[in-house]
Amino acid sequence: MRVAVDRLTGVREAFDARATSYALWPELVRGETRHRVLERLEPVADEVLLDLGSGPGAMARAAGPFVKRVVLCDLSPAMLRAAALESRRAERLVPPRAAGDASSLPFRNGSFDLIACRHSARLFGSPAAAAAEMQRVLRHGGRVAICDVMATGDPAVDHVLRALEELLAPCPVTLLTPAAWGEQLARAGFRRDWDDQPVVELEAGRSWLDACARCGVAQAACDEGKRLLLDAPADARRSLGVLAHGTDVVYHPPFGIVGATRV
Repeated sequence: MRVAVDRLTGVREAFDARATSYALWPELVRGETRHRVLERLEPVADEVLLDLGSGPGAMARAAGPFVKRVVLCDLSPAMLRAAALESRRAERLVPPRAAGDASSLPFRNGSFDLIACRHSARLFGSPAAAAAEMQRVLRHGGRVAICDVMATGDPAVDHVLRALEELLAPCPVTLLTPAAWGEQLARAGFRRDWDDQPVVELEAGRSWLDACARCGVAQAACDEGKRLLLDAPADARRSLGVLAHGTDVVYHPPFGIVGATRV
């Protein structure tokens, strides 16, 4: 138990250190999947939405005008402070915030009508436990949308993708296909409604050097990621849209979105 607590503390501190850079990362704050998640959730004005794994709160700021209230939850207290600061900069009310692990959410049963989970599901230590907690804190008929980099089912592509995400993340990465996420949600008591893949976050793609800088990746690991992208099989490079750009490499991570209803 002590080892697990220490590991969680280390992950929390690693994300705390990234809060400022994440708050300025275009992929997080301006990415198009914010709007796709809202379109799929179809929020109404009297609903309460949980932004799970909120990071600096871009999803919450996008959803705020369409719901009664948004609540932010993230493992990192520094991310929640960054979200509050960004809300003030945008001249928005600072939403309620709670630090917590997706596998043990600090909320009562049936607290929310909607859950939006963007850019964080691959970092959950246990997808099954996270799905069960989402089911617990949603009311009957509540809706969830999970959006993240997801596996494609193509072994060559997924090998490269998983290696890249593991270089960027300060914790183990679990890449599931949209269908596999749907199965996790179904086992937890949801009805899987739909899924989309691939979804484009930024038309220009992801700069590998920028991603490494935002995540504090050491130079040796950054160089390893560049080699992975440039030396990947041709079909994988084509699928990921890999493009050498001077000393940088640009690629398009395959985002997916999965939606479900608590039954």
